[in-house]
This record gives sequence, C-alpha cells and structure tokens, in this order.
Amino acid sequence: MDRESRTGIRIIPPVILLAAVVIGSLIDWPVPIHTGLPAVVRWPLGLVLIVAPLAAMPSVFAAFRRAGSEYDTRKVPQGLVTEGLFRFSRNPGYIASIILGVGLGIAFNNMWLIAMMVPYAIIVHTAVVLKEEAVLEHVFGQEYLEYKQHVRRWI
Repeated sequence: MDRESRTGIRIIPPVILLAAVVIGSLIDWPVPIHTGLPAVVRWPLGLVLIVAPLAAMPSVFAAFRRAGSEYDTRKVPQGLVTEGLFRFSRNPGYIASIILGVGLGIAFNNMWLIAMMVPYAIIVHTAVVLKEEAVLEHVFGQEYLEYKQHVRRWI
C-alpha cells in the first residue's frame, strides 16, 4: 500500500470494541455491577439492541461498495458515502457499535460493558472520527464540507 492510500489512522474500531467488551467482562467477574433490570426486560431489550445494529451493518457496507470505497479506516476512501444511513449520521457504523455494546451490557446484566462504551466512543471519536474527517475534507473538499453541513456527526 503506498503512502497516498493511507489515512494515518492505526486504530481499527472493531478491535477497540472487542477490547472494551473483554475489559468490561473481566472487570465484572470480580466486581459485578448489575443493571437492576429483571430478566424479562433485560433479554428482549438487550437482544433488540444487539440485533438492530447488526442488521444495519450490511446496508452500511453496501453504501461503501456503491461509492467505490472500503470500510477500512486505514485506507483513503475513493468515494464519498452519503446515502443510506449516512443521510442521517456521518458515522452510523460507530453508532451501531456503541448500541451493540450497550445491548450486550443490558442482556448480560453487566453495567461495566455499558460503561466501557464511554471510553470506546471517546477513543473512536478522537483517534478515528476526527482524523477521518480531515482526510475526507482533504480528498473531497467542498463536496464533503456541504455534506458535513447537512448531516450530523453522530445523531
């Protein structure tokens, strides 16, 4: 891969999400903090919050494919993705991952998993999103700036 095709972003968000889930699970083992929700509420709510973001991801990947880009933070995008869920948020994949983590925390009665979504979101925002935005502005210029004016970063 040549220098022109790199964004300078080294963090892979799914790896950070997995780390957050593992850390939250490990902390919960010796120091459990529960959600306080009864199982009859926890499981259905948790499953909805797990399944919904997983169900949304194929459309996110498809939007990247149609734009001629890859869903890899380390590679410079070849096309600006503005359709599908990207009409509502500039970062639907990251939002989906946060919702997924919260869903896991609720389903498994683990407040540590839910709490770990805060550092996950901060890391993704500072180490990925802000750098991605600079790359997009550099590559797509005015087209990206106009998109940015009409679509929120998060929700």
